[in-house]
Amino acid sequence: MIVSFIILLILQLSTPYWWWVIVVPFFYGLFRPNTAGRAIFAGLGSAGLLWFSFAFYHYFTDASLIAERVSAMMELSSPILLLVITTISGMLSGGFACLSGFFIRKAVRD
Repeated sequence: MIVSFIILLILQLSTPYWWWVIVVPFFYGLFRPNTAGRAIFAGLGSAGLLWFSFAFYHYFTDASLIAERVSAMMELSSPILLLVITTISGMLSGGFACLSGFFIRKAVRD
């Protein structure tokens, strides 16, 4: 999980693309985890931690106005709830991507 998180962090800081949260855990799942449980938790943990930390950073530095407007548009009670919902979305994307990579490796080997 730490390796995946470090790679995600480097790519997220050096490129403007958000989909690294899906690509890196997928390739991590192809090579690293030994069980499906470890695969999904590695993807959930690394993608969720990265997504939450970037959303938290941007919310408290320069994007609070945008977050407030989007949360009002989605009829949410607070922008922090929007942060939590998007974090869960990122976690699920990363977790299922890593699990998919694990199952593809398992299917090819067996």
